[in-house]
Amino acid sequence: MKTSVLFVGILFVVGLRAAQLQRAAPIVTDAELKMAVADVHVAKIDFTLPDKESVAEEALAERFFNQPEEHRYSGITTADWRAKWLLFSQALVTKAKAHGFDSNSLDACLLALNFGRNRQTMLLPAWNSKLFVPGTPDKEIEAFKNREEEKYELALKDREKHPEQWYDDSLAIVPVSAYLARHANGDCWIVVCKWEFILKDRALSLGHTKVWALDMGTASVVGFVTCD
Repeated sequence: MKTSVLFVGILFVVGLRAAQLQRAAPIVTDAELKMAVADVHVAKIDFTLPDKESVAEEALAERFFNQPEEHRYSGITTADWRAKWLLFSQALVTKAKAHGFDSNSLDACLLALNFGRNRQTMLLPAWNSKLFVPGTPDKEIEAFKNREEEKYELALKDREKHPEQWYDDSLAIVPVSAYLARHANGDCWIVVCKWEFILKDRALSLGHTKVWALDMGTASVVGFVTCD
């Protein structure tokens, strides 16, 4: 998918905003986690998700990337991240209830995200870009490309039919804030998550951000954006 000039501009502004934020404090010990969980941000905001997917991505990135509410949680690490997902999810639901929001719908949306293992974070089939030695007949090259195209299309169909087999196990994801907003067909919950790749030898800080918008009634995803 081509990146629009507007989106590049938005990412540049977001990058400048990130540079202005101070380094997030570590959230590692039980006491630090307890304090961070108590401070999760849940609010109703004046935000309507645009209909067009690319414009929606831009709007989500501009509104939710590198904000103080999510940046402070960059100190969370990948260690035992699933337990942290559950801990923060419950805190978000509890705070939504305390604010008088529909906490059941937020709970359903968080469950639907499945620890961040869903269609928006699935792996893509690999494409075999074989290099041919000079002088290889064009017919041989074309036949190879056709076989790879067929394999790729079959893999895409399998991905659609069995998404769970394409979940990316290299990602650690934790939800840190939730916002009640609007989309074209009604209310939605916007869930902001911190994420990072998992390494076997050490825990990394969740320095990146993913944002999902989910319909309040159906818990279906209506918008998504991630920073690389």
